[in-house]
Amino acid sequence: MLLPLLMQLLASQYVSVPVESLFLNAVKVVLFPIALGVICHMIFGKKIEKITVALPIVSQVAILLIIGVVVAANGPKLFVASSLMAIPVVILHNLCGYSLGFGFSKLMYKIYPKGFRYAQQKAITFEVGMQDSALGATLALTSFASNPIAAVPSTFFSVWHNISGSILSSWWRNHDDKHEIHWDSDNGEKGSAKNVATGDHPFDADKKATADAKVEG
Repeated sequence: MLLPLLMQLLASQYVSVPVESLFLNAVKVVLFPIALGVICHMIFGKKIEKITVALPIVSQVAILLIIGVVVAANGPKLFVASSLMAIPVVILHNLCGYSLGFGFSKLMYKIYPKGFRYAQQKAITFEVGMQDSALGATLALTSFASNPIAAVPSTFFSVWHNISGSILSSWWRNHDDKHEIHWDSDNGEKGSAKNVATGDHPFDADKKATADAKVEG
């Protein structure tokens, strides 16, 4: 619903958006599957957990199919200047999201430390930086069927955020290992929150526990 206003503000051009169609498609694509999942969990309980292990694969296949539809619908249009301009915009959007998410969570840590610890800071960074590109592409295809190129930015984003997310995740893991930062650290300090407060280090505690077990054995 905000799309026309945002286009008017940012591009100085009013864009007519089929609000009713967009809303109904969002309900079908987002709310209906969520409601169905909640109902299935309520009815079947733990029995449904046996098939949940396959859902990530199903999700990935669905995303690939959506990307394939967008690419097939646009073909050569993907490589014209107007489409390629979306690539740097998508990258900038993603990097700004990471930066804003991490910066905001760092700032909020000073106000509410318990709710914005190191693990939450990383989670917020990914949550803000990575968007549901499959949803964007689906809504673009269904709501703007006469202009399938509208789904191109979401397609580029789907590819790019998997690359940037993997890079950031790997860097963070290597950084934490190198500096011996535990996952439950308060604000990315060396060791966990408990160990930082007591002056102990979690790795030392693990070594001590192992040594004690050997002595008792």
